[in-house]
Amino acid sequence: MSKNTENQKLESILEQLKKKEISDLPADFSETIDHAMFLVPALLPPDTDPKLMKQMAEMEGENLPMPEGVHPKPVVLENNNGDKFLPAFTSQKHLQAGGKDTPKFPMSVNMPFRDCIRLLENDTEIKGIAVNPFSHNFVIPVGQTAQALKKEMTLEDYHVFSRRKFESMVLPERLFKEGVSFIEQLREKKGDLLREMYEEVYDREYACPYKPEEFDLMPMQIDDALSVTQIIMPAKYGVAGTAAQIIISAKESEEMPKYFAVIRSNEAGKLGIVEKQADGEVVTKGEVSDDSGVLSAVIEMVK
Repeated sequence: MSKNTENQKLESILEQLKKKEISDLPADFSETIDHAMFLVPALLPPDTDPKLMKQMAEMEGENLPMPEGVHPKPVVLENNNGDKFLPAFTSQKHLQAGGKDTPKFPMSVNMPFRDCIRLLENDTEIKGIAVNPFSHNFVIPVGQTAQALKKEMTLEDYHVFSRRKFESMVLPERLFKEGVSFIEQLREKKGDLLREMYEEVYDREYACPYKPEEFDLMPMQIDDALSVTQIIMPAKYGVAGTAAQIIISAKESEEMPKYFAVIRSNEAGKLGIVEKQADGEVVTKGEVSDDSGVLSAVIEMVK
């Protein structure tokens, strides 16, 4: 399974900071960490159903969605001064970087950085997030998570950042949470639903720049068992790194729908196809030279 490229980019930045090759955070650090996925060590509450505990034990070492009914509690690390931090790891390698002194964590939960921040909102004892505490130990203090990571943006930068967040996080997360029922809502409400969801990534300071009619949806029934929904994304703020198209497939033989993004590159005419999976991993599936070959390429992948 391919590793999230944003995690690799984040690890590279942290390594440069550790070696003092750079002294300041890059301008795109906020975007990089916001798109990365983290392993957060967790414990199962004592009242967890024994059947679910057994199921989790059988899943050990596998990167699978959390079973319904399981509500893990994050593990907290404490330093010599008694300060508590939420550990967040960019990979299994960094989770085990403490060697024989690495604590034995019962399990770990995959989550984006914004969910790590949410875990701190109601806990006044935790001082902040420690990213890769056994290798890089990059600490982001509570109360500074938003301010420390927010860089000065032009209005265009903000719209592009918001678009990437919608395409890589908000839309796929809703799909994987609701499954086929979300696809049915999408086919019924079309651009109205997408425009409504887009509001999630905007604050009151700026307005969403898109109208419902700027999202072009084409639902297709490929055969008796396979349906595909193609979304042509708005051209406005469609720069390199944003999606020209989103393609969602649903197959009767598979419990979870699939989510594909067709990403613009800096090279004219080149488009990359990536699959965002339910566990947060982003897998590069291939490259096409123009829009015309995208749909057939994705259908072949799904079949």
